[in-house]
Amino acid sequence: MNFIESKAVQITTLSPVQLGSGDDFYPTNYVITDDGWLHHFDELALSYALKGNLSKLSNALESQRGDDMILSIQRLIREYSKDLSKLAFYSLPVSQGFLTFYKSRIGQIAQRETGNKRVVNRLQISRTFIHPHKHVPVIPGSALKGAIRTAIVNDLTQHDIAELKRLASDRQGSKKVQEKVLSYSRVNEDPMKFFKVSDAEYQHSYLPTEIMFSVSRKRKPKANYEPAEGVSTYMEVISPYRFQAFTSDLRFVEAFDHKQNTAIPTSFAEVAKVCNAYYLPKLKFELEQLSQEANYLDSDYVKAVNDLLASEWETMLKANKIFVLRLGKFSGAQDKTLDDLRSIAIKVGKRDYENKPETHEVRLAAEIDVKQKHGLLPFGWVLVQQQGVHLPKTSELLDQLAVKRGSKVFQEQAVQLKQEKHDTQQQREEQRAQQAQAEQAKLEKQQQEQAAKEALEAKKAQMTEEQKLIFELTLKAEQDKTSKGAGSALYNELRELIIAAQTWSAEDKAALREEAKAIFKQLGVDPKANKPKELLKMVPAL
Repeated sequence: MNFIESKAVQITTLSPVQLGSGDDFYPTNYVITDDGWLHHFDELALSYALKGNLSKLSNALESQRGDDMILSIQRLIREYSKDLSKLAFYSLPVSQGFLTFYKSRIGQIAQRETGNKRVVNRLQISRTFIHPHKHVPVIPGSALKGAIRTAIVNDLTQHDIAELKRLASDRQGSKKVQEKVLSYSRVNEDPMKFFKVSDAEYQHSYLPTEIMFSVSRKRKPKANYEPAEGVSTYMEVISPYRFQAFTSDLRFVEAFDHKQNTAIPTSFAEVAKVCNAYYLPKLKFELEQLSQEANYLDSDYVKAVNDLLASEWETMLKANKIFVLRLGKFSGAQDKTLDDLRSIAIKVGKRDYENKPETHEVRLAAEIDVKQKHGLLPFGWVLVQQQGVHLPKTSELLDQLAVKRGSKVFQEQAVQLKQEKHDTQQQREEQRAQQAQAEQAKLEKQQQEQAAKEALEAKKAQMTEEQKLIFELTLKAEQDKTSKGAGSALYNELRELIIAAQTWSAEDKAALREEAKAIFKQLGVDPKANKPKELLKMVPAL
């Protein structure tokens, strides 16, 4: 029998967060327009945008191979960017720096290697975790629980360090340390199963994600340090400064029929206490090392976080009503490993590695370019608060930073873009409706023609051969409304049929006589004239 206590929490992003989904934006299914928006579309949108110019795409696919084909498709998509932007099902802003970078690289050769071998700009953009239908970012409960678990395990390693260091040196050191401090030997005995965290969906009014660079920087740069371009990653991130943007549930399960590890938190306050003990010193250290010493971090971000730490957060942190966490990609090995047992493999030279307690480099988020040295942001910092906790200063400061970064400008553009997409979608729906209506009318006409044809064939099947000849002549007369006079083709065909009808029965001759009189009238021929009169005598009435 289990008893579950659920505590609603709200999550604020203090810096960009990237929770890798395994999906990418590829330059063959996105385009970035000159106003700084990335538009993600599918194959149907591409074919619709090209409309009558699909031959351009087929030429690129059929006449070219490999890199040349990729470059041609990239340039073609760029050419039709305006149309594609209105057909995209997902759009997000990019920084001015990334826009410039994209425009300089799309459809171009990145570099040439030894032997004049070309390297094509693939321009894949790593995506954060997005709800597949709502197209809003999601923080998985597993990511939140994993970050909290690290803090819990770290707290429990403060005892019997010598034994834990021995276990940590093993090949499966991390697994053995966790089994030791949490007192379990099998996965199904892990006491953390009694602590559950739900997924959190984005619920803020500001735009949720943006595109940034991930750049590597020396933690302790020397004087006149100039970072090399190196290997950079382009990624979609959950935007920073989104106050209470996510809501999740912490669920504490009390298992009356199982032995529960007393070290597992059973309340929000206990979770907050253990997380702040682990993450808060790391946040403060990072602010000092990467801002004061290295001068990497954005000054507005540093000032806001330091102000909040010294004012509104101070009391709340002590009361265990809020806590900080670090989530996702590029949040750093130093903030994901156990303090007294940390051993990070650092590359030395081209192939060798050394295990050290801290990294020499750190990954940071850049907006301008891959060589940006200042105004950078760390990855992954979030603030978690118990629902109902009032943080007016946090809300005000983060909103100011969000606006300064252009959120409201982008939001206004998003409204306009949404309207344009709506209008385009409505136009497409109207065109589809008109096309469907035209196809339906065509189908109905074909069905009517087929029915008339079948009715005609059925009617003809009941006729004699003579009646069929009269009937076919009647049809020709109905279709030929322009012929006039005794020299017309219709008149000549009537005359030949009358001559051929001399062997017919009296009834069939009389029927042909009535049709002949109608045709004479249609042709404007006087039936009392000599030749028409002679023809009528050959098919007398009954």
